[in-house]
Amino acid sequence: MLQRLPNELWAYIIREVGIALALTKEYFTDRSLNPYQITDKRDLKNLSQVSKSFYDWTIPSLYHNVTIQAPDEQSLDTIPFSNLLFKSARIQDALRHATSLRIVAGFAQKLERRCLHQDADSDALDSQEDDKSSDFENLLDDLPALQYLANHSFRLLRCIPNGKLQSFMQVPCSPGFLKTWDLGVCVPVDLLDYDGYLPLHQRNIESLRLITDASCHSPGFSSQVHALDSFKCLRRFSWTGIRTRDDFTSLQNAFKSHSEHLIELELDFVNWQKLKEIWEDDYLIEEHPFEDLVLGVACKAAGLRFPALERLSLSNLDMMSGAQGIACAFATASLQSLTFHRCPGWDDFLHHLFQFVGNQLHLQTLEVQSNSYDDDELIKSIIETVVGVHSLYLSLWNPRCTRDLWNTLPRHQENLKQFIFQVTTVVEDDESEFFEQTADLGDMSFSANDASDWSQSNEYVDKDDEWFNDEFANPLGELELESIGLACAPRRLKEVLRPFADKTCLQLLHIRQSGECIGRFGSWAFDTNLADIDTDDYANLPPGKHATQSDGSIRWVTLPSLDDFVVERITTEVFNDFASWVFGPNGIKSLQLLVYGDFSCHGRYLDDMFMLQRRRAGRDGQTPFEWYDGKTERIPDIEELLDRHPGFLEACPTDTLLRG
Repeated sequence: MLQRLPNELWAYIIREVGIALALTKEYFTDRSLNPYQITDKRDLKNLSQVSKSFYDWTIPSLYHNVTIQAPDEQSLDTIPFSNLLFKSARIQDALRHATSLRIVAGFAQKLERRCLHQDADSDALDSQEDDKSSDFENLLDDLPALQYLANHSFRLLRCIPNGKLQSFMQVPCSPGFLKTWDLGVCVPVDLLDYDGYLPLHQRNIESLRLITDASCHSPGFSSQVHALDSFKCLRRFSWTGIRTRDDFTSLQNAFKSHSEHLIELELDFVNWQKLKEIWEDDYLIEEHPFEDLVLGVACKAAGLRFPALERLSLSNLDMMSGAQGIACAFATASLQSLTFHRCPGWDDFLHHLFQFVGNQLHLQTLEVQSNSYDDDELIKSIIETVVGVHSLYLSLWNPRCTRDLWNTLPRHQENLKQFIFQVTTVVEDDESEFFEQTADLGDMSFSANDASDWSQSNEYVDKDDEWFNDEFANPLGELELESIGLACAPRRLKEVLRPFADKTCLQLLHIRQSGECIGRFGSWAFDTNLADIDTDDYANLPPGKHATQSDGSIRWVTLPSLDDFVVERITTEVFNDFASWVFGPNGIKSLQLLVYGDFSCHGRYLDDMFMLQRRRAGRDGQTPFEWYDGKTERIPDIEELLDRHPGFLEACPTDTLLRG
């Protein structure tokens, strides 16, 4: 009966389900299932195995988005293309349905000098290009690492029909960036230069994301102009690791061709001071390379404009001397989202932007991560200026008065649904082993503390003063927030969040603590146990987090562990008390998910992150909360909640993706 339905109808039904399986390590390790290597799109895969007809109907959706992940960021040339390319003609044929390709690697340990450049002659490859034998594989093994990566990438790309690819190499929680080179190494010349494969054969790319090694200056490799202006349909563009003159030339050419129709732009210069030194010492150029050379504005009427731009994200860009010109280029009433990560002069940029656009600017999202003191007054002024903000994400450097800043929030009570607030400082106690190290302020600068109050314990010396009273009511009580992320010690969170116990709006709570702060000072939420762990107990368990709950606490380990050394994490009594309240009968009845940790930098701090959900009916347990791991169980309500808040957990990253 099912077979009688037209194929077009089945294709429509499956497409509307919206499930697409990412090609990851599941297909590269004897087809064994590793939950940390798939994008949780298993339903459609199971459907494809029902019958040959269902396989034919589901394959176009299964292979619509293809992701290949390096198993080890220390050896990026070991990306396992070979099983895909040489051992399964069926998968090669399925790749013709791909419109999105993503080649990715982790960014947890190797944060600089990642590039694979080696001097070698690769001419020997050309004559063997179409040979699929084991001899060809052996030849590839002898090539320099970057050329090995490049040629396997080409073979994969050749399985995709010309002009079919719309996005190169979906970035987690960054809507629209579907085709990405997320390796942190230079893009091979033969892939993206003017005679490269993508500009010649995949000119319809709409979304392009590059993460390259800004610290690489290997002659003849990193010095290349990418043919970004060759993609005639480019609408979303992201690049992390911009540094060299050729990088800026590539960017300038791309803007000249695409500025009129770009709707999303994300640029991360990684380390502006290092970039400035290179430009002054190596290129003898003192002009602002982004304002003058790329945008061509420099406060003049001429220059590039971005009339369709809706989302702009700038990271590690110094705008102290170029804010007016840069704002002039991006001054458009279409802007809906602005993000600044460590961008000195961001306030001047906004000041000029408001001057240029005026009341026509209606931002929905504003994200500011500042590394300057006393920016709270600027933030306060901006909050009072903008209208209609739906998402406000703030990471500030030791503000003088959090109370005054928070007092401006109720003016956005009709629209504000997502709020993040994190405060960072520097330890000034010269007797501390953490002297001059950055640290999260667990009191969010509500208490009358200063940097000298830091102890060598896990958190700021938190005075027991009352934060909210009749004189200063809690401003959050006037908001209808759906999600909130606070870098606040759990012992004070009940006081901060109590107003939501009488509301039905708050569904997602993120207790933010930076990964580096957890490593230096310890966690606000858990302790670690190293002594009483028997590694044999975990020998046969699959990779991932494995949690148990007893005596009101949750214990978990993350596998695989480094050097067979298993670390058990145990939630603290203070955290357990807060979680019991927030999910309990007197807590926040609308809350679905409590999240802890640092979700930035592509999972760099994965081991210290966890999620708790409200205990489901019929499940035994002493507490009103239980462990949640979306990699190992399917809970549609939680998945839908996270899907409705893309980018929330990763916002305001506390560290740069790359260094150097």
